[in-house]
Amino acid sequence: MNRLKKLGIRSVTMLTSLALLVPSITVYAAGRDTKLISNVEHTDLKFEDFEYVDMKESDFDAIIADLPDIVDDTSKADEVLEIIIAMEDYYNDLEGNGAIAHIYSDLDADNEEYDEWVQNNSDLSTSVVDKINIAYNLIALSNNSDVLHDRIEDDDEWQDILDYEPMTDEQKEWDSLETELSLKYDAIYNEEITYEIDGVDYTKDELTEAVGSGEIGYMDFLDGYYEITREQNEKLAELYIQLVEVRTNIARSYGYDNYAEYAYDKIYDREYTPEGLKDYKDQVKLYYSPLLEEVYDEYGNYQNEISEMFDVPLTVDEAKEMFESHLADVSDDMLESYTYMVEHNLIDIEQSSTKAPGGYTISISGQYNAPFMYNCASGDFTDFNTLVHEFGHYNEMYYAPYEEWYYGGCNLDLAEIHSQGLELIYDEWADEFYGDYADAMRMYALLNNVYIIVEGCKEDEFQYRVYSDPDNLTVEKLNQLYYEVSEEYGDTDLYDSPFLASMGYGEDDEMLEWVRIPHTFQSPMYYISYSVSMAGVEELRCELEEDRDEGIEKYLQLVAAGTDAEFTATLESVDINSPIENPRFEYYAHNNRLIMGVDDGYRLDGSSQDLDDLDDDDDDDTDADTDDDTDKKDKKNKKNKTDKKNAEKEDEKSSGFALPMTVIIAGCGVLAVILVVVIIVAIVSTSKKKKKADNEEIPKTYTQPTPPPIVNQMPPQMPVEVQNLADIKKEEAAQKETDEDSAGEK
Repeated sequence: MNRLKKLGIRSVTMLTSLALLVPSITVYAAGRDTKLISNVEHTDLKFEDFEYVDMKESDFDAIIADLPDIVDDTSKADEVLEIIIAMEDYYNDLEGNGAIAHIYSDLDADNEEYDEWVQNNSDLSTSVVDKINIAYNLIALSNNSDVLHDRIEDDDEWQDILDYEPMTDEQKEWDSLETELSLKYDAIYNEEITYEIDGVDYTKDELTEAVGSGEIGYMDFLDGYYEITREQNEKLAELYIQLVEVRTNIARSYGYDNYAEYAYDKIYDREYTPEGLKDYKDQVKLYYSPLLEEVYDEYGNYQNEISEMFDVPLTVDEAKEMFESHLADVSDDMLESYTYMVEHNLIDIEQSSTKAPGGYTISISGQYNAPFMYNCASGDFTDFNTLVHEFGHYNEMYYAPYEEWYYGGCNLDLAEIHSQGLELIYDEWADEFYGDYADAMRMYALLNNVYIIVEGCKEDEFQYRVYSDPDNLTVEKLNQLYYEVSEEYGDTDLYDSPFLASMGYGEDDEMLEWVRIPHTFQSPMYYISYSVSMAGVEELRCELEEDRDEGIEKYLQLVAAGTDAEFTATLESVDINSPIENPRFEYYAHNNRLIMGVDDGYRLDGSSQDLDDLDDDDDDDTDADTDDDTDKKDKKNKKNKTDKKNAEKEDEKSSGFALPMTVIIAGCGVLAVILVVVIIVAIVSTSKKKKKADNEEIPKTYTQPTPPPIVNQMPPQMPVEVQNLADIKKEEAAQKETDEDSAGEK
């Protein structure tokens, strides 16, 4: 079995390169025991000097040309080893080449030449991976088998090499078609769809502006808003149906019942199965779905302040300055990796109408060995949030262990802890960053964190059900299924579709917005990692609140461990509970209610012991409870002040049209709820055949064309003023009908 690591759509197959291990850079973080060590030689070139190379399969064929003639000659063992290393070097360069193509394609999303780079690299990768595995099989069955076997310690991996069967032409065609279809998502997603009103064509954004200025009426707004939403839904849903068919064929060709199981195992190499998450998801529904509603209601008290925050422009330089100001407080080593990134132009987080939406971090291996950070900026504070999140990934890649850079894969559940954990650490300086808006931003972050856990499960559940029953799909069935799953997770009220249905637009059992999540199309079955990792961050929160310095120390230990490891084992190695082995969502929900200033009375053992007394030290009971009471009073006082402040602002509110529930994501014209912080990662770390690994043969990795975007994606919502106006109109219509009925009876 050939383990594939497909982190997105762009197939960039990756193999190891046996580079020399350079002297490590040893920098001690101030006040921290854990030091982060750079294990590879990162290039001195700047990104603009990186070159995409039109690699030829004939060059690879030349590497293996003599293998059949010498493979059984034990006197040629050294030459066989040289061929193995040369194959791996070629593959490593191919991986880095694909990453460069991916980045350039996103920097200029409409450039067809860059898309061709991606497609060509993907097709070449498919073929080369197959040929490498065939070569390994040939060596494994030869008199020189020890040359290869000495490099592979895992018995199952070795058996997979012995049993390897070459890819069929059909499998190669399906791989290529999947990449081609996935690339189409970007084009359709960014397509400008308009609606005509009185001879004028309006985009969705222009409709919002027009109804705000009084240029069009609210019913015209709703007409246009719905028609544009429906048209986008139909186009993208049809594309998704094609992708599901192709992926189902791929999964079944490798002996899997469905693509969901294939993705969990071969692409993401997770330690759990979709079925094995039942208890986890049941707890999310039981404890976090109600919590989401509570937090969302509380969030409404800060809605105006957060809306105002979106009106405050933030430049890239300002975001960098804010971020850099506290890097050394976390770790001096992080300041080193940040400086390297900036000085070598390995970051592009500028606003641009030509860039693909979203944000990610990707590793460029081969001759460069450099991570790259990308974001299509929005020009507001979310760019700062994105920078914090993505740098958590960048820093881990920079200091990644040798095995990860050259032999390892990427455990997404661990990777997202590096990013979301850093966000949690940076929450400490909210007062400094946001001033009077600090409390509002804390609530923003709280809702964001809770939503990630619910949304991660919901999106995974939706895709699992699609891939488990992929036959006879229609746009209507997909829309209905998404509504059904959203209802199960208590998430229907956060979408426009139910509101539009109440106004007579569409069906009341369908949801149209699911097509706006690129992961669903480009990184199938990826989303659950956001939920699992955020649950891990909730565990880290406990550590930070109990002892911040110790919590940061454990965070740095997780960074040093890298991503080429098992999720549960890595957390347990730093004495952090695994939410997979022992999900504690009732506990997490309690802690989040405490942050809101609400004591729900929950106790770990049903007694009076406070939940925060995690060490079972009875002596802490009184002090912990007392401290909690004080904290709760402080938080409630803050809330009362905020409520008063909001009430005053509401009284002073002008008649102008506001968008308190919406934000333009990443400056690319994509409408989404303010909770959508463009913080996602497409960690394309090398997923290669390794010496000490669980990997099987030569894995195949796909990177994101548009990074799977918006990790914490909440759907766009109808502007509140439009909702309120519509409700008033509905009440007036209902009252008119009642009056007419009464008059008729008389």
